[in-house]
Amino acid sequence: MNQRPDVVEMNRRVAEQVKKVYGKFDPNTTEVLDFACGTGLMSRHLAPLSKSVLGVDISQGVVDVYNEEVSKAGIDTSKMRAIVKDITGAPDELEGRKFDVIVCSMAYHHLSSISHTTRALVSHLRPSGSLFVIDIHQLGFNSPAAAELQTIHSVNQEHKHGFTEEEFRALFVDEMGLGEFRREVFSHAYMCADRTFMFAEGEGEEAERRAKEEAERKPRAAPGDGHEHGHGHVHGNHAHGHTHDQHAHGHGHDHHAHGHGHDHHHGPSTQQTAAGAKVEFFLAVGTAPA
Repeated sequence: MNQRPDVVEMNRRVAEQVKKVYGKFDPNTTEVLDFACGTGLMSRHLAPLSKSVLGVDISQGVVDVYNEEVSKAGIDTSKMRAIVKDITGAPDELEGRKFDVIVCSMAYHHLSSISHTTRALVSHLRPSGSLFVIDIHQLGFNSPAAAELQTIHSVNQEHKHGFTEEEFRALFVDEMGLGEFRREVFSHAYMCADRTFMFAEGEGEEAERRAKEEAERKPRAAPGDGHEHGHGHVHGNHAHGHTHDQHAHGHGHDHHAHGHGHDHHHGPSTQQTAAGAKVEFFLAVGTAPA
């Protein structure tokens, strides 16, 4: 299981924000879908708040790890489990099951069609159910940080580098018909040369300065040392400095392909790493009609 500190911390922050924004978690009734779940870091945060959490990923490897960790923790599979499914394929992949909360953390920038995936996720929302998408905040395309992200994420397909509020509003509200839309930046970190993230310990200018300086001092990964991403991805809960963990990409995906079939072990960047660059993470949420 991925235990990269920045991936673990990002999943904790994401879960806290989802809990705060949703505000209706009930351990007796709330059913959660963790899409692109990776090895389950996000699921483990949400399980105590919920009646059940179902993780979904297309990678058999991460699903196996997810379920092994559930078993080791003595958690009943009726409470928390993961399955291998591509819910963007056949509409009955989950046999019509609906959820109160659907979470997708640090995976959207890997998707070839966010509209197609979002429509599939929305189809599994219960009336008044909420879809949460967490990803990296768009950086200036000409900034060193954006250049580094472009290099980090160029894995056999075009990756999206953040989404503006207008883009998400058009997707969630205009296209999908969701209400109670909001998009907000809830956390930030500083990029290290080895493609991990450095979070400030504490609050205030001094804590931020220390985190930035520590990120700037951290050495680049050795050649061939590919860092995984979390998906938990921040993929799945996937670690490119994100989290999928879980898929460690920092996305929350883990060091294996996260839920999207990507292998996130990238070698060192050929460009100058923007060590110390500030990156922001956002949450977008929309609610299905009652």
